[in-house]
Parts: sequence; C-alpha cells; structure tokens
Amino acid sequence: LEEFRISNDLDKSQYELVLAKSNELFERLMNFDWDSTKLRDYSKIYFQKCHVKRLHFSIQCSAYNILMALSKQPGKQISELVYLDYGAGLGTSFMLAQLCGFKSVVYNDYNEEWLEEAKAMCMELNLAPAHFIVGDIVQVAEYCKGHSISVDIISSRNVIEHLPDLVHYYSYASQLNIGRMVMVDSTSANSYNP
Repeated sequence: LEEFRISNDLDKSQYELVLAKSNELFERLMNFDWDSTKLRDYSKIYFQKCHVKRLHFSIQCSAYNILMALSKQPGKQISELVYLDYGAGLGTSFMLAQLCGFKSVVYNDYNEEWLEEAKAMCMELNLAPAHFIVGDIVQVAEYCKGHSISVDIISSRNVIEHLPDLVHYYSYASQLNIGRMVMVDSTSANSYNP
C-alpha cells in the first residue's frame, strides 16, 4: 500500500489513518469469537472461508478501494465524505470504512439475509454503519433520495462482474450525487472479465 500512496500523491495523514484502521480491523476479526457469535452457521463458514483464511488480502483490497477513492477526492477530509459499499455482502470494506470515520457509511446488498447477518456481525464488533439498504441500485437511489443522502464514494469489490446491465447500474448510480462522486469497482473474483 505504500507504493499506492507515493504513486497517487495521497494525503499522508489519510493514508496513515486507513493503514492504522486496517490493522485494527485485522486484529478485531482475528480475535472475533466465532463460537459464541449469533451468526448463522453458513455466514460463519462463508466469512471464515472467504475472509479469515486470507484476512490480510481481504482487508488490503478494502483499504486499496478506500485509498483509491480518497485520492480522487483531493482536499476532502474523510469526516466530510459519505461512503457507500455497494454489494457489500459479508465483506470487510464497509467495516473498514466505518472504522476510518467517514461522515456516514451506507451498507448495501441485494440479499436481505446477508444484510441481516452483516448487521448482526457489525453490532457484535461495534462497527454498525449508519444505513443498511437491501436491493439493487434502484433501491439504493430511492433510499438515498428519500433520506437526503448525497454519496461521495461508491465502492464495490467482486460485484461488477455480476451486474447484468452496466448502463442501468451507472445511470442510477450517477443520481446519487449532483456534485463530484467517485466510483471504485474492483474485482479479484473473475480475472477473465474485463
């Protein structure tokens, strides 16, 4: 991540904050008591298989997305920005964003069970985002409009390759802010989908 900071001329204090919070999230998740959690068994299995076994990589990808977005919002403090994790599932990006101190963090997933499991996990980790939205980009746009939320950063990881209509997605996503908004869509799930 240090090479990222240098090559993108990112504010050093923001870089150091994201790095420190990444380490904090790593420690929290490594020390999480999976046996006593109230999460469903399939959620525990999924999170342990897809994140805990490669937790450094998962959090590093989340940190990269946040740092990339911040580098495209020059002059803005984290505490001024609203962060949307689109298609968050049981990932680590929304948790890291919450720890970083964004003005507001919005969690989204199309699957209500994932959303409820993410909520439960966040409550146990004391990391609950301000907003939880179930649905696709249409429901996100409706929710944000109804709650007067102007999104500054939309981030997703391992989502874009699953979206059937990118024109539809981007046309609704573009409605989430009338000013400057940054989108970071990354994937490590399908290297064959450009």
